Amino acid sequence: MGVANTGVVNIGVANTSVANTGVVNIGVANTSVANTSVVNIGVANTGVVNIGVANTSVANIGVVNIGVANTGVVNIGVANTSVANTGVINIGVANISVANTGVCGSITK
Repeated sequence: MGVANTGVVNIGVANTSVANTGVVNIGVANTSVANTSVVNIGVANTGVVNIGVANTSVANIGVVNIGVANTGVVNIGVANTSVANTGVINIGVANISVANTGVCGSITK
């Protein structure tokens, strides 16, 4: 349940693998703070179903998105939406290449 959790149905503080929630999550069903792979939600997300802050690959939503279904802020690659988009289905602000709209437009279309 709490404090320095490792393995299986973690809840709160230094969680590691399986059904993590809260603080230093690592692996599988992560929620808030320093999430890593699988179902990340909130703060330092990496890999798979990211939502919010430092997202990386797969279904990113919000802030430092990188790769696949990006939305909002520093998008890079695939289905980008607003702010600093690069590559594929860009919409709004600093778009580069493929289906750009708004502000900087395409450099190579």
